[in-house]
Amino acid sequence: MNSERLNKIIDIYIDKFDMLTDDEHDENMKWRAMHHFKENFDLNAPDFYEMFKFAMSKSDIIINNGTVQPVNGILKLISHEEDTMRGLFAILYEDDGGDLDKRQDKIERFVEETNKLLEKYERGKWKYKQDFRSVLAYLTFFKPEENYLYKSSQCQPFFRYLEYGEEIGYGQCFKLSRYYRMCDEVRQAVSEHQELIETHNTRWGKVNDPQDNLHILTFDIIYCSIVYSFYEFENYTKIIRKSKSDLEQERIESEIDTKRIELEALEAELTNAQAVLDEIPEINLEGQNIKHRMFGKGLVSKQTGSYIEVEFASKTSKFILTTAFIGGFLSSEDVTVLERCKQIESAIALCDKLEKAIKSKQAELDLLIAKLK
Repeated sequence: MNSERLNKIIDIYIDKFDMLTDDEHDENMKWRAMHHFKENFDLNAPDFYEMFKFAMSKSDIIINNGTVQPVNGILKLISHEEDTMRGLFAILYEDDGGDLDKRQDKIERFVEETNKLLEKYERGKWKYKQDFRSVLAYLTFFKPEENYLYKSSQCQPFFRYLEYGEEIGYGQCFKLSRYYRMCDEVRQAVSEHQELIETHNTRWGKVNDPQDNLHILTFDIIYCSIVYSFYEFENYTKIIRKSKSDLEQERIESEIDTKRIELEALEAELTNAQAVLDEIPEINLEGQNIKHRMFGKGLVSKQTGSYIEVEFASKTSKFILTTAFIGGFLSSEDVTVLERCKQIESAIALCDKLEKAIKSKQAELDLLIAKLK
């Protein structure tokens, strides 16, 4: 680690501390949010939904944003399967003895299981999907003394700037133990910086949480150094230049995000098209007289779904209702029958088209995810 660069960042953090903690920027909200969660989270609460909603009520901008809403996704799942979600959180929060590989496995399992449930109950709602970052945040809120928040856009360039010889990894290749090892080195340097500790301690009157052991502070320094441009004093862009493999992984992750948004839009269109189909008035011709262009008049003796049986003077025939009327083989004195047949066929054709597009888009997405893995 380049200690000289880290000390420069820390010096700027101290100089900007009053600005970072004022009412406009309020970076103290990280401490307040985690303290609020620890005070209010109860795995055995009678109303798990309301408990989790309140416990996470100060965390919105840390985990949710304008594009994704994983916290809301968890609330949706609790409303559907409360006991299942209690169980998943119990596994996530159980003691792992500091084994970071086991911790990563727990996080990945939580991501996999919750996203399966979201596919079942909230299909197409990509904004509710869980990822490693959001689930690591739930774990950090529960045990901030053992964990670090993570945001790729801040953490990746920070550690490149400090000249670490290894990468944290992206997406499916993210390595928790490597990231924590880097954070631990920064936290150790932070703990030995007396001026920073004295400055940091002045925030307790605002956040009401004097128990922090510097894990949150470590992430706050990482976060603020990017968001508030602490790197302006050097040629930062050149220093953090990414390798070709890094850029390729980022490109694939970006394409995955785009495909997921496109998939969600197609699924929303399909939902609307199905609603239109459902709203078309039902056609019931049983017992009614109709006319065939060759067999003449007939009586609809039976209707089963989209099929009708018609008794003519010479024979009894079976027809697909919409196809027969649209093709002109059958007609009715009720002029609305033909119009409703056309509406039904049009809505079905649109649904079929969207279902094929969704299948194709899902295949594209699966291929990209396979590449990332």
